[in-house]
Amino acid sequence: MNTIEHKGIKGTVEFDQESKMFFGKLIGINGVVLYEGTEASEFNTNFLSAVEEYIALCKEYEIPLKKEFKGVFDVRTSPEIHESLHFISLNTVLKINTIVNQALNSFLQNVGSSATINEADSEIDISPKKKESRKITVKD
Repeated sequence: MNTIEHKGIKGTVEFDQESKMFFGKLIGINGVVLYEGTEASEFNTNFLSAVEEYIALCKEYEIPLKKEFKGVFDVRTSPEIHESLHFISLNTVLKINTIVNQALNSFLQNVGSSATINEADSEIDISPKKKESRKITVKD
């Protein structure tokens, strides 16, 4: 996904070949804000205006600029991985949440994200064995 940013607010950049239009939406915000343009310069101007108008609206109605991420989400994995994680957590001082956070931290470092999780380093193989899945709630 291609993105642009202004004043800490990110937006998507997409192009529709049929209509010959650039379009996008602000991401990581409270609500939906769309913008478009037929040329790159018009698209950029409309993006900047969308961000400015969104910031003004948030100030006027005392709405937080960015969506709140609580750090809680569901993870689906195979029953075998779930069982393996359970026994690892029973036989070590690591909780399943710590193991998952370490795996996510490693992933984020590999893709070059600045967001990381501060946990003790540990190597854990989480490669799936089957396509079956089970829901695990991760809370930290």
